[in-house]
Parts: sequence; structure tokens; C-alpha cells
Amino acid sequence: MKKPLAILICLLIGFVASCRKEEPAASGPVQIRTARGELNWQACKGQVLYISLNKHPFTESLLPELAAFERLTGIKVDYGILGEEEYFEKLIVSLSTKSKTLDVFMTGPQLNWGYVDSGWVEPLNTFLDDPACVPDDYAVDDFYPSLLAANRWNRKFGKANLGQGSLWAIPIQVETYILAYRKDWAEKAGARPPRTYDEFPGFARKLGQAGGAYGIISRGLGTWPTINTGFLTGYASYGCVDFDESGKCRINAPRAVEFSRLWIKAIKESGPPDWPNTTWYDGKQKFCAGTFGMYPDCDFFAASYENPAGSSVVGKVGYAPPPAGPDGIVKSNLWSWGLAVNAASPRKLASWLFMLWATSREQLLSTALHGNMNPTRRSVWEHPEVRRITDRWAGYREVVDENITENAAIQWTPQRAFIATGDRWALALQEIWGGKDAQKALDEAASDIDRLVADAYKK
Repeated sequence: MKKPLAILICLLIGFVASCRKEEPAASGPVQIRTARGELNWQACKGQVLYISLNKHPFTESLLPELAAFERLTGIKVDYGILGEEEYFEKLIVSLSTKSKTLDVFMTGPQLNWGYVDSGWVEPLNTFLDDPACVPDDYAVDDFYPSLLAANRWNRKFGKANLGQGSLWAIPIQVETYILAYRKDWAEKAGARPPRTYDEFPGFARKLGQAGGAYGIISRGLGTWPTINTGFLTGYASYGCVDFDESGKCRINAPRAVEFSRLWIKAIKESGPPDWPNTTWYDGKQKFCAGTFGMYPDCDFFAASYENPAGSSVVGKVGYAPPPAGPDGIVKSNLWSWGLAVNAASPRKLASWLFMLWATSREQLLSTALHGNMNPTRRSVWEHPEVRRITDRWAGYREVVDENITENAAIQWTPQRAFIATGDRWALALQEIWGGKDAQKALDEAASDIDRLVADAYKK
């Protein structure tokens, strides 16, 4: 589908959603605690919540459980699911029009940087810091601290401000970025996973030759997710930053240009000819089909690679940490899907009850056992049944543990123009792939990004 048509459809969907009959919020005082002092899960009985969901393993594992939430609370759940590109576009329409028919939505820290400054997201401290609004067994300390910190921001430009201020979402899934590769092809080629990015293009080439197929696949659309995963992981390991401390875009610095050339070289030599149209889902499905040698992307894709129901590469995949940069440094970017509340929702307490239920230890364990890797609660990641599943994936737990505890952090600089600047950066990669000189493409992109940020902060 061409993008203008997709946007039009999304606008129409948003308009229809805004015309949805608004369900009334509860009238009169609400008793958040029962007479026995327990959380009153029936406090919003009779209300209807609308949940906006991205097509994702979390979503697929959550839907069968919604009836249990409805029985527990007496709250009915309505929901919508869209693929990633359309989901992001529709969500902006709903939030920017202050739709009162959207209550809870999936989001990530980087997206929130744009939403928060516009007043579209409800700060969750109001509920989380009030003991009356949190069950005694919720165990907020069970979440990995780095993931809660990733969802805090004080609205100021710069990496020092990440982890400060209000909490804008509660994480329900985390992804770091690793190297998933065909170990059978690597053995045939006598090649080992690259320890540095200088070895990266050669490894892709050898895998492709050994398998008689493409050696690498990666995201390629002209939007920010193309930057977010394998590319930004290598970029950061290579010692590169998006902005310097003065706020100037540095994607055209000498080492940044060098890494961008290296990344595109690997894709041009060993990747598919339709790379600019490749989404994350395309990459995952095609790697599962056995037509690619490696996919430097999300660690949680392993749940699909190792699922006999839809994969032809079960037991054939090796998992390696990201290669090191020239200084021997290994970094990974980090993304965390979370649940947030629309600031315009008239049903915030009912929304909070849904958040509590969906992010409880029991519920997150249930989603993990149905494919929602990786868990955001330590108790879930260490649960014997989750261990039994992931221990079968060659080297997987070791690589993920190393990333979560040592390598992974958000590599973007928090700033309110994140989406526009990330899209512009991705477009520059497409231009390099298309033959444009890398220095020229990134000089032009950096200039545009500085202007986009300046414009955003004038508002």
C-alpha cells in the first residue's frame, strides 16, 4: 500500500474512532479499596475500555486472557490491532485529536519523548506512588530497574535527562539487539561470528555463499525503526553518537560516515534487492523461512525462529553478541514496549486497573510462556519454565543476559522531534544504498535534523 493512501485510511480510522460513542466514566465516589483493605478490582465495574495494540507477540499472547480481566473487574475491553507502520500513524491521530475513546495504548520510551511534550500521555506516578492504588503483591521492584528508568523522562533535551522525572509507561517486553545467524551455514563455510564490525561484511558474504542464498537481511524502510535495532547497535559500538553535548547532530562525523558505509556495504553485497521495502516482520518471517544467513536485530525473534509451527530453521540458529567497535566496545540499543494511558481518557482509574493486571507477575509470566520474549520482570525471566524454553536456544540466555546487564541502553538522545529526525536519518541510509555518496547524504540529513530539532523547540 502506498504511504499517502495508508495515511488517508489511518485518518479515516482515527475519525471513526473519534466518533465512537463515548462510554461514561463512573459517577459518584469510587472505592479503590474494599472494606477488608484489599484493592477493589470491581471499582470501575460496567465501564468499557478501548485498548490500542500493535501487532506483536505480546498482543497475541494477551488476547486470550482478556476474558479473565473482564471477569475480575466487570470492565469490558474493546481493542484494535494494526501493523507497526499503520499503528504509529493512527496512534498519533488519536492522541493529537485528544480522542476520549482511546484509553490504554502500547508505546516505547523513544515515542513518548514526542507524546509527552504534547501533553498526550498521563504520568503514572499519580497511581504508582499511591499505596491505595497498588496491590500489596504487585512488586514493582521486580521490574529490571533499567527498564523503569528507560520509561522516565523529565522533558529536557539530552541523555542525562533519561531516567529522570515522571514514569510514562510500564514495560511489558524488552528487546536488545544481537546477531542471529545460520550456524549450519557458518560451519559449512568454516566461519565464526564476527567479533568486530570490520569482519561483518565478510561473514555475511560467506554465509550467503555457503547457503546459496542471501547472507544478511535487515530493516530497510525510510522510517526510524530502520535505525533503531541492528544499525544503531553497531553505530554506538563504533563510538558514534546522534547528537553531541551541545545538541548538534553528529551523524555526519567521520567515524559515523565510515560505519554507515560499512553497514550498507554488507547489505548491498549480501542482502536482498528489495531492502528498502523490508520491515521487521518481513525480516523475521524470511529468516524463519530459511532464505537468509543472518539477521542482526531483535533478540526476542528467537521465539519465532525456534517455533516448529512456523519456522524451518529450528535448531539451526546460533545467537552471538553484537560485534565490537574499533575501540573494543560492545553496545546494544534498547527498546521496551510498554503500556501507557491517554491523558485525554475519562476512564483513567479503569485504565490503571488494566495496567496493574496486564503488568502483574502472573500475567507477564503467562504472556512469556506464550511467546512474549523477553520478560521485563526478573522473576519471570528466571522462572523455571521460561528457563526450560530458552535454555534450548543455542547460547541465547547468555547473550541476552550479557546485553541486559552490560551492553544495552537507549542510544538515542531524548528530544521531542525523535520521530521526524529518526525518519530523516533512515532516508539517508536509503540514499546511500541507492548510490549517493555517504558523506553528502549524511551532511544533508544532519543539516535537516538540526533544523527539525530547532523548530520543535521553538514551539
